[in-house]
Amino acid sequence: MKTSNIILTAFCILFIAYIFGIAAEIRFRGEKKERFFDPNSQELQVGCSSNFRKDIPLPSFKILKIKKISQVGNITFSAQASNTFSVFAESEIELPELEYHVSGDTLIIDRMNKPGLCNQFKMELVESKTKIIVDTMSINLYSTLDSLKGLELKGMNASFHFSGNGTNLKVIDSLLVDLKYDSSIYSHSVISIKHVAGEIQNNSRIELWNSKVESGQVQIGGNSTITIDANHYNNPDPSVQLIYQKIKP
Repeated sequence: MKTSNIILTAFCILFIAYIFGIAAEIRFRGEKKERFFDPNSQELQVGCSSNFRKDIPLPSFKILKIKKISQVGNITFSAQASNTFSVFAESEIELPELEYHVSGDTLIIDRMNKPGLCNQFKMELVESKTKIIVDTMSINLYSTLDSLKGLELKGMNASFHFSGNGTNLKVIDSLLVDLKYDSSIYSHSVISIKHVAGEIQNNSRIELWNSKVESGQVQIGGNSTITIDANHYNNPDPSVQLIYQKIKP
């Protein structure tokens, strides 16, 4: 075989090995960034329960703080329920253990040692002016009650979705918001909110499409937006602080 053919053959073999090496590295290292799930999507709602379920009773609290323990959480308010954390798995051995602790009147959910089915969990809470703090997660909110006395939602890179499916919620007396870093509150349900207050910053948004607000005062930081029914309030300038304000007639 000529020297030139040997060199060409060797080069082709090295090139093919290089391509396979890159493919294997991408497969095992993972080049795809973690996806932040849109709470409006029902993708993770289908088939995410099984006969293998663990219900964990929780103590009473006024503030619930959830670190990133999964991608999606489903929280239901119910007067008949006790505070309970539920998770599903494909088998009993795969059911995760939950770690949490209480600090004052705050219940802090620290971690699960393994993800639940579809990387989700469920919680049932007794409503009593609950404050929910979430970091880097999507939370679907449900209610068997037709009204909530008060609800405070605080998130960093988090999203809250008032679900219209299986919920009776019609009225929220007081909604206090604190959203930062691409956080959002979304609802397409018909909800009457007596008063909304707080602030949204850093590309965050509130979208209450079929809701009515009697009064409100919310600071709108740069690149953040408030939509209430068909009315839009947008602040495109990060150096400017705007205030959405509505006076009760």
